[in-house]
Amino acid sequence: MKVKGRFSLKITHLVSYMVSILAYLCFQTYCFAAVVLHGNQVINTATTYNNTDLDLTDGRFTINTGGTLTIQNSTITMTISPTNPFLIQMNDGNLNFNNNKVIVKVSNIAQTPNTDALYRLINVTKGGVNITTNTFNIDTPYTVGLFLTQNNVTSGYKINQNIINNFHGGIYLMNSNNAEVNGNEFTNVSFSNIFYSGNLSKFMRNIFSFPGNLQLGNAIDIVNSEGLTISHNVITSGSNYGISIIGGNKIFIEHNKITDGKSYAIIILTPESSLIRNNKYLSQLLPGKKQKFNQNSNISITNNYIAQNKYGLTSGAINTLIVTKNTFIQRFKDTSTRQYWTNNDNLLAGVVNLIWNDNIYKEAFTQDISGDNTPSLQFVNFPSHGGVFIN
Repeated sequence: MKVKGRFSLKITHLVSYMVSILAYLCFQTYCFAAVVLHGNQVINTATTYNNTDLDLTDGRFTINTGGTLTIQNSTITMTISPTNPFLIQMNDGNLNFNNNKVIVKVSNIAQTPNTDALYRLINVTKGGVNITTNTFNIDTPYTVGLFLTQNNVTSGYKINQNIINNFHGGIYLMNSNNAEVNGNEFTNVSFSNIFYSGNLSKFMRNIFSFPGNLQLGNAIDIVNSEGLTISHNVITSGSNYGISIIGGNKIFIEHNKITDGKSYAIIILTPESSLIRNNKYLSQLLPGKKQKFNQNSNISITNNYIAQNKYGLTSGAINTLIVTKNTFIQRFKDTSTRQYWTNNDNLLAGVVNLIWNDNIYKEAFTQDISGDNTPSLQFVNFPSHGGVFIN
């Protein structure tokens, strides 16, 4: 009996030990409880999913007044289709979406690389939003956008430190104030990666790789906005413009790195409705014929590194443009072409009160056109008028 008792005790200890090991491994590898949801889940109260494997093949969420949806530390697999057209629709309430992995499949939605998306993963009418440290992947490009607000005034949205891959449109914030869009990574996001209209917001330390996804789109579009900081962003291999502004006031563009774009690194557009109507890209971002735009004024472009884009900086009508301590590295086929495309009399003809100080230029070299690319060599002063001349 004693032997049997001791054996039983050892078995009990062994089972307890194995349970502890499995619990530890589960914690280390995120063993989630699987939940399958069908149809529209209406959120009218506080609802939380934590450490959950959510299967939303034909499921979605709608948040109404009084509802708060919190999803964290979870994996979400879902299908976007005409019958399941979104992951989250916010009519009101609050969304806390943190540290999740989102895997999206697309069914029966056509690719439209030159037309803005008809479907969005997250649609917001109003309410509170905090979306941080998530990974969003979609299996079919040029189909579904990530995030869209309507024209209702929103405030205080935080969309930070997310990884966003292959979506047809990134973060669209319409009429939004005091927003933060910081530390995100956008890869192969077509159409606008960040589209913003509002006041007193920050766009910092985001990384954009192939904005436009080799088709159509800018990294950052700013419309009718005031009091913005756009700083320490990295924009690489853009299909169109790096940063585009129309109707901006008190905009600070600082310490950004914009390289290898197919057009202008930074463009400030004259705020005219006809310009929007005649532009296939902007007319989709800003639909309607009766657009009222603010005037461009007080835009500061400082300490940016602008290299190997087709062109550097250009501006339409603006009152007070400050351009200081920027580095421009470009390559043109001959001296006359270089002087034309670096002459602010051509590029900034619509500027009233241009302040241009301490900007430098370096001729870029490539594999086909050899030369010394040592960063400390061959920089020349970039003059405010007349274009760059290199001996």
